[in-house]
Amino acid sequence: MILCTVAQECLYIKQTAGEMGHPITSAITLHEDNQSTIQRVNNSGHHGRTKHIDLRYHFINDLVEQQVFRLEYTNTRLQVADIFTKPLDITTFCALRSKLRVEQLQPSDPFGQRQGS
Repeated sequence: MILCTVAQECLYIKQTAGEMGHPITSAITLHEDNQSTIQRVNNSGHHGRTKHIDLRYHFINDLVEQQVFRLEYTNTRLQVADIFTKPLDITTFCALRSKLRVEQLQPSDPFGQRQGS
């Protein structure tokens, strides 16, 4: 479950920010596109078929209950992180790139001059 790995990384960043004098006191929002994962985390009762992953769900559930994290559903098509992790068609790539506020650079010639300048 990648959500557990993301939570661990966020905890590390939160701790590091605190050590640098910039404590993060509000809950960190984790965007999840899997509704069953959100449901399992929010209802942490034991499920026989998910015994092997219960520890990870309980880990996330404890942090949500402590208000360290907040889980929020985000549609798969709006997951900005996919730009770094999945092959995308050009339309989806450009849409996600614009959410990152990254602009396409104009090609330059070998001497460092932008074309069209």
